Amino acid sequence: MKYSNVWKFKQAQPIEDTNATERIFTQAEHFAADQCQRLVQIINESAQIANKSENLKTRRSRLGVAQDRLTELKNLTAQHSFLSLTSLDKFESGLMTLAAEIKHQEDNAYPNYDLYKHLTYQVPMRLSTPVRLLALHGIVFDDLPNFPPAMVVGESEGKWVPHSFTFRELGIDVNYESDNLIPSDIGKIPPDGGDFLNFLIAFRAILEADHSMDYRIMEIREILLRPEWLDIVERLGQSDDDIIDQFFPQFLKTIPKLGRESIESMLRAGLSSPAVIEEAPDHILLTMKGVGPSILRSIRARCSEITVDRHLDRLDLVER
Repeated sequence: MKYSNVWKFKQAQPIEDTNATERIFTQAEHFAADQCQRLVQIINESAQIANKSENLKTRRSRLGVAQDRLTELKNLTAQHSFLSLTSLDKFESGLMTLAAEIKHQEDNAYPNYDLYKHLTYQVPMRLSTPVRLLALHGIVFDDLPNFPPAMVVGESEGKWVPHSFTFRELGIDVNYESDNLIPSDIGKIPPDGGDFLNFLIAFRAILEADHSMDYRIMEIREILLRPEWLDIVERLGQSDDDIIDQFFPQFLKTIPKLGRESIESMLRAGLSSPAVIEEAPDHILLTMKGVGPSILRSIRARCSEITVDRHLDRLDLVER
């Protein structure tokens, strides 16, 4: 879309009398012509920016400038008969088309974008959140009213959260401000994750490391005892064993219908891993406390589901 040649001078009549009054009028003509030229330049530049920019706020702003200056230009030419506009209908038609395009874009923009300063990407502040997601927490998107980029994670794993302007930023004389705290495994925490985010990153780095299960369990017990994390561990409200069982549960505890007394009986008999249990004959398993034909079938079915590390008595349920 090109915006140019929207005005021109009419042919001026020769000036024969050069008295002072006519010289002042000639200066006024030149001043008006200069004004006209500046307005045309602003209109053209603003319309071009509104047409090409990818930022919706910029497009709306520059379109407004072009429209306002065009009104000034039309008023100026109406006041001075020696000025006239050409291609005005075509130019105004182009502006109307551009305005409709911007309006359509605004109608499909981020909802209530004018109320928000920016969006922040937030992920669940939980022990179960992988490092790859924790690294995304706190990313700021301030290119409103455009929609933020789609992240390659599910809605349950993270989302963009709008941050509103304060009342004072909106021109309302009110001192109230929201605390903006977010939920976590230790209760409400600052939106940036604070110390708990640092703990989660360190904790998950151990969980997801390429080491043996026993080594990672040992490392987890150590990090839970470090002085800098004691307050956070206390707020978690879980024992070391509970936390470890969340990610490395005993195989027996994952067997449906198998009660506590049956688990203890099987542990005493050394029947703790899928490989060992699979080798045990039915009549041995049926001697375990609380194990009958139905529970036996459940044990056999669960053992068949384990295809890796079948010699271990714990399962690795760490998600990465």
